[in-house]
Amino acid sequence: MVRSEPIGFSLAGGLFATVTATAVASLLFTPGQVRGRLLVMAIAVGGQALRTPRWPAALATAVLAWLLATGFLVNTEAELTLDDHDLLRLFLLLLIAALAAGVRTVADRLSLPSAGAAGAPGTAGAPGAAKTVESMGDA
Repeated sequence: MVRSEPIGFSLAGGLFATVTATAVASLLFTPGQVRGRLLVMAIAVGGQALRTPRWPAALATAVLAWLLATGFLVNTEAELTLDDHDLLRLFLLLLIAALAAGVRTVADRLSLPSAGAAGAPGTAGAPGAAKTVESMGDA
């Protein structure tokens, strides 16, 4: 079933995930290991997009991740400067967020109970429903 939560909680979760990922990436990888740092950030973006039920929050998390990665992981002077590869990094983070959110949406739709699911009283899929219909025909 699709969870309903205010978008502010999803945005706060995305901010927490990206700030934590920035700290972890800077501890695990040296400033020259940009790919490893971005991998940690991409995992955080994908994980948060799988967790949040809202598309805008997932995409906003990707943008936050891009800002933090550009300012602290790629440019180690904590200065937001742009170069040719920044748009590519933004596109990849947005793509990861969109794919993960899409997987979440598909999984939510597949896990929704159908109208004839077992245990729903008065439906064809309810336990004992077949016996009830058969016994009614004998009467």
